[in-house]
Amino acid sequence: MELAELRTKTVKDLERILRDTQKELHEKKMAHATGQLKQHTDLRNLKKSVAQIKTVMRDAQTSK
Repeated sequence: MELAELRTKTVKDLERILRDTQKELHEKKMAHATGQLKQHTDLRNLKKSVAQIKTVMRDAQTSK
């Protein structure tokens, strides 16, 4: 998801997206540990997404 698109979301939407992304990251980590993950860049991209979502959430909470 693009950063500009994340900035238009509400905090509740961001929390839901964060929860889903973290769940997906956990599943990918388990697949990587068992050797089933084909694309290792998925882990990096998901970690980046989690960080972006957390940053946008913090910006939204501090701007109030």
